[in-house]
Amino acid sequence: MGRFHNPYNFIPVPDRSALDAPFGDASPRGHESLEDVTYRGVIRVAMHTETPLFVPDAARSTVDQKHVTLPLRKVNGNAHLPPTSVKGMLRSAYEAVTLSRFGVLNLR
Repeated sequence: MGRFHNPYNFIPVPDRSALDAPFGDASPRGHESLEDVTYRGVIRVAMHTETPLFVPDAARSTVDQKHVTLPLRKVNGNAHLPPTSVKGMLRSAYEAVTLSRFGVLNLR
């Protein structure tokens, strides 16, 4: 078998055992407290769509003769993109850039 290729950008992933902290393999830190040795902060995001974006509101869907109609998700009358969608996009980009295994859980 060949080397693993990251599916996000199709670039070979370097050997993680050779990487220095904080990008090398280590036991994960807990979320129960903030430590001085960890990174933390706020990321502000401004978005502009280049193509039409439709965020359906499945909770308000209707069915008429086997045809499902999904209205646009709105909050206070304005189109609404759930924050978790943005979080997922940022997480995916972060994992690709930092070679992170943030989303991989080893439940033994």
